[in-house]
Parts: sequence; structure tokens; C-alpha cells
Amino acid sequence: MGMRKTSLAAGAAIICSLSGAMPASAADLATERRAYPPVPLFTWTGFYAGLNAGYAFGNADTILPTGIPSLSSSYDGFIGGAQIGYNWQVGAAVLGFEADLQYADVKGTEIITVAAVTATNTLEWFGTARGRVGYAFDRVLPYVTGGFAFGRNEYNFTLIPSGNAAKGTITHTGWTIGGGVEFAVRDAWSVKAEYLHVDLGSQNGARDVLVTGEVTTFNPKFDLVRAGLNYRF
Repeated sequence: MGMRKTSLAAGAAIICSLSGAMPASAADLATERRAYPPVPLFTWTGFYAGLNAGYAFGNADTILPTGIPSLSSSYDGFIGGAQIGYNWQVGAAVLGFEADLQYADVKGTEIITVAAVTATNTLEWFGTARGRVGYAFDRVLPYVTGGFAFGRNEYNFTLIPSGNAAKGTITHTGWTIGGGVEFAVRDAWSVKAEYLHVDLGSQNGARDVLVTGEVTTFNPKFDLVRAGLNYRF
């Protein structure tokens, strides 16, 4: 009888010990799961849109009729606008496409005393459609970019002695190339700094100002630096 009581007591002690250990083990497992959550990897893949502002500076070449020296108007001013694009990340490589449209207040005037001619050029707006290729260092993305450019230039071209003048606007098409760096400050937000060289190409404009039948050609080209803010969807 005494041995039976001893066995029962030992069995009860073992059961109590096991029942006390089981909740502790479950709690330990839960604590372990909380201590090591899965860490999401940051990716640049996806659509984005944003705003930018900056400064442009360059020249608007006015190509005069044969035998008369050409003009090159130095001009500069403020630019600002919006951009939209898409990135696709494979490993550390990031491929993308971006389009932007910019307001511009970029203008300059040049006078050539030999022909007594004054030419004023004003870049009113421009835009680009570009490819982007970058290499991601986690949340830092340096990249190069290039593609198509377009814009509208207003010219005011005057022969001083006669007062003959021509004024109008021309929509130009050309190309652009540059680079920049973008930094993700939050999962959905990023900031960037960018440089572009833009050549809007030569277009015929004013006619018969200096010589009957002659055409004056305009070619705006400029560099720009700008900062931008993007939101990724």
C-alpha cells in the first residue's frame, strides 16, 4: 500500500512538472517568433509621380541668312514641373522610363552691331521622355538617363535701322542626356537631384527680315539642374 502511494505521488509530480513546462515552451516559441520577424526587402519597382524645380542656362542660336554673322543669345531662368515614371528592379540593376513636362521662364537677348540686329529668345515650356538605367545601393539609386526632348521657343527678331521685325513661337524637337541620384527617405517617398543637357534642335522661323526669301533658323540648347520629390505607388 505504501509503495502504491509512493508511485501515485511520483506520477502526479511528473504530470505537474510536464504541465508546467508546456506553457513555458509555447511562450518561449512565441517570444522567439516575435524577436525574429521577416525583414521586407526594399525595391524600386513600381510606378511613381512627383514634382521638381530648378535652374536652366544655355544658348539660343539664331542662324541668320548667308553672309551675316549668326547670333547666340545667352539665356537662363527658372524651371519647374512634374514627372511620372516606372521602375523595374532586377537584382541591383534598375531599369525605368520617365516623362516630364516643365514650365520655363528662360530668356535672353543678343545684339549684333555689324548687322544692327537684335534677337530675343524665350523658352516658354519643354518636356522630355527618357529611359533610365541605374544601380541600387539599397535606398540610394544613382542613374544615367537620356531620350527625346521637345519644347516651345518664342523669338523676337528685329533689324534696328529699318524696324523690320518678326515675332512668333516655334515648337522644337530634339534630344537630352544626363544623370542623377535618387534617395528613398521612406518606403513610398524619395528625393532626387538631376542634371540634363537638352538640345531642342534647329527649326526655321522668321522670314524676309533681312533679305527677301531668306529664312532665319533658331536652335535653343541648354543645361539644367533640378531637385525633385517622388511618390511611389
